[in-house]
This record gives sequence, C-alpha cells and structure tokens, in this order.
Amino acid sequence: MNPPINPFLHFICVCRSRLLVCIVGVVLSVVTATALADENRPYWSTEIKFGQFHPDLEEWDKFYDDDYMKQYSVALAYKILRQVEIGLEASYMSLNGRGVLPLNNQVGGEADYTLVPVSAYVTLRAIFSENQLIVPYVGGGMTRTSYKQNVNEGETSKGKTNGVYYKAGIQFLLDRLDTGSANALQRDFGIDNTYLFFEFSKITADIDDVLGNKVDLGGKNYFFGLLFEL
Repeated sequence: MNPPINPFLHFICVCRSRLLVCIVGVVLSVVTATALADENRPYWSTEIKFGQFHPDLEEWDKFYDDDYMKQYSVALAYKILRQVEIGLEASYMSLNGRGVLPLNNQVGGEADYTLVPVSAYVTLRAIFSENQLIVPYVGGGMTRTSYKQNVNEGETSKGKTNGVYYKAGIQFLLDRLDTGSANALQRDFGIDNTYLFFEFSKITADIDDVLGNKVDLGGKNYFFGLLFEL
C-alpha cells in the first residue's frame, strides 16, 4: 500500500512545474522577439556626402588660390550589429593651381592636383531604437590614397600611399519629419531609414618628395550628406 501523499509537498511540486513552464515560455518569447527584431533591422547602409578637404600641406596658399578642395564621397557598409558596421568609402578631390609645386619643388605653370582616397573602416553608432531622432557616431580605419599632379611645362608626379582615417559625426532621422515619404521609400526601394548627417574626418597620407623630405598629403574633412539604411 502506497503511503499517503503530503498535500503541501504536492502543492509545491505543482507550483515548481508551473513556474518552470512559465520561465521557459518567457525565455522563448524573448528569444523569438529578439530574433524577429534582429531580422527586421537594417543590414546595409550607403552614404552620399559632399564637403571640403583642407590639406595639411605646408604653404598650401602659395600653390593654390583656395585653402580647400571640394570633396565628393560615397560609402557602402554592412551592419554586423545594429550599432557596428564595416564598410568601404571612396572620395574624389581635384584643384587647379600654379607656382612652386609641393611634390616636385619646382616652378611650374598651371597644375592639376588630384587626390582619390579609398578607405576601409569600422563605424560605431549610438543607436538604441529604430525611431531614435539623433544618433552620434565615431569610426576609423585604413586609407589608400592615389595622388597625381600634372604640371604644364613640367613633370607629372603620381603614386599611391597608405594612411590612417578616422571620423566623428552626428546624424538626424528624417523619417519622423515626413512619415508618408518614408513609407513610400521603404515600399518602393527598400529604404528603411534616411538620415541627414554632418561629419568631421581626418586622413594621413605621407610620401617622400624628390628631395627625400616627408610630405603629408592628408588633411581635415568637413562633410554633410545623406545616409540610407536598407
């Protein structure tokens, strides 16, 4: 004959079983919600930006009338996490000048000076919700800069050099200003979020001139642009 079951122990066992079921249910719900949220987040971003490049070349104003070069850039990045992305960026800058030229230390006529930096970078964005209005960010990486200086009645200097690239900026979510247009962009082009951003960056690009002296072709960049997340 089996001993009688203690009602209190039976109650404890039932409560423990139900509590375990509840805990498992909550955990599964959280995991499912997280997976769905992660599935719906953007995975790609692309940037179009315009700005000014202020060279670090010494006595720049002796060679060129403007103290900056107009800069045009595009970038494409993959989001490893919502806050972390890796990407590539390419820029183009060109300016006409005259006088003693910094790369070959000679007096020349008119000169065309062109820089094309290509950067591989990591960006960290302080974003914690899809509807966040203001998102600050920082980033950095490596740069491969192509340079060329064509001098009328003189030599052409060209080459490539490696350097370091870093940036900081702030972006503003435009979707909240016009939800109708934001929904249309998402429906027609798959663009989840659109941002206006302002950015400061710096690159280094050291080379040796014809006399063996170090010349820094890098400088500071001031940008504004549009960021699209897909």
